[in-house]
Amino acid sequence: MDINLLLNRIKQGDKGSFKQLFYHLYPDLVAYAKGYLYDKNKSEDIVQDVFLYLWEHAKEIEIDSSLKSYLFTMTRNKSLNYLRSIKMHVDVEALDSMAWFSAKGDDLTRQDHKKEFNRVMKIVQNFPTGMRQVFTLKYFDNLTYLEVAEALDISVNTVKTQLKRAKIKLLSEL
Repeated sequence: MDINLLLNRIKQGDKGSFKQLFYHLYPDLVAYAKGYLYDKNKSEDIVQDVFLYLWEHAKEIEIDSSLKSYLFTMTRNKSLNYLRSIKMHVDVEALDSMAWFSAKGDDLTRQDHKKEFNRVMKIVQNFPTGMRQVFTLKYFDNLTYLEVAEALDISVNTVKTQLKRAKIKLLSEL
């Protein structure tokens, strides 16, 4: 299949060529986006947005390289833009929302605190093993990034990355 030839057909409104391209690249693009987002549903949404954009703007799109590279680049950029859009939300609100782990319960009754804690624990238990270990050491044991890294024999950057991903997963499920 000549993917670049498909673009010319798509520019002419050929739905069959669009479908062929979609079914050919969709799984790879979703897997690629998931490498950034660690969220299958959001990855699927982003890839669908990429294909929607391609369909709606096919006549205006000028591609110097290959269509496949163009779609992977769009997927990467949309994934990174999504992460940027929630970064401040994650960094500020996630850290604030984590405060109730060590809070005295001024805002929450003991019952509410326990319910919320149990909800978070269910989500955290479904994290991949490494992410769960990093999250637990950081937020339940109150270790620093360096202490977590040393305890797990990983780099500080890995700790930060795992925590960012954990916060994204936690916020998306709360």
